[in-house]
Amino acid sequence: PPPSPPPHVTGDIELTALERVGGDLVITWHPSLTYVEAMRALREVGGDIVLAGNPQMQVTSFYGLERLGGRLILRQQDKQLILRLPAATTIGGLDLGEPGDARTLAYLVEIKLDALQEVTGDIRVVGPRNLAVLSAPALTTIAGSLHVEAACRTTLSLPVLESVGSLVLDGLCALEDFAGLPALRQLTGEDEEGRSLWLHADDGLDSDEIAGFLAGLHALGTGTVDAGNTESCATVLAAYGDGYCD
Repeated sequence: PPPSPPPHVTGDIELTALERVGGDLVITWHPSLTYVEAMRALREVGGDIVLAGNPQMQVTSFYGLERLGGRLILRQQDKQLILRLPAATTIGGLDLGEPGDARTLAYLVEIKLDALQEVTGDIRVVGPRNLAVLSAPALTTIAGSLHVEAACRTTLSLPVLESVGSLVLDGLCALEDFAGLPALRQLTGEDEEGRSLWLHADDGLDSDEIAGFLAGLHALGTGTVDAGNTESCATVLAAYGDGYCD
């Protein structure tokens, strides 16, 4: 088991003058931490931001953060959570949740990425049971993979996204069309499993929607392309337990 945290860590983390972290910012195993909002002077983190094992955390807002060199990593989250990076224009990636883990993102209800323009790595969101929309209105480029998996209600709103390395939409029960990706024209590479395009178990997508999306692509990577979408969303969600989307 993880070591017991200091008992005095409660409420928020009061580092109000902190402007830059050269390496990683790790906030883990604080059972009474409810907010991460006080670091309003923070402009840059060179490495990852890691949030794990903070069961009471409800709001995480890095209001002034403009650049994140690494990933924002979220694990083991038990309370309703709002995640905000309203000023960040460039990040290394988002790594939210794990395959088969019904806990981490079960109560993630909002992600705000209002200023985000570029992701130099992956956006990976696995198991966002109660997230309605993954929205990044200014995002144009994801160098790595856009990977969303096991989502009961989540739709996409990425209106100016033009290029991604690979696209994996696996078990998005509410996805009915590609209206949330109207500008996407290029899939330039493949993910770590060798996939350039993977549309799997997205119940609302029919063959005409998929054909229209493929016809609009100007570039497609050399990795595996599987756009058959032949299985039910329930197939993917079975790993998360009965009644996962209830």
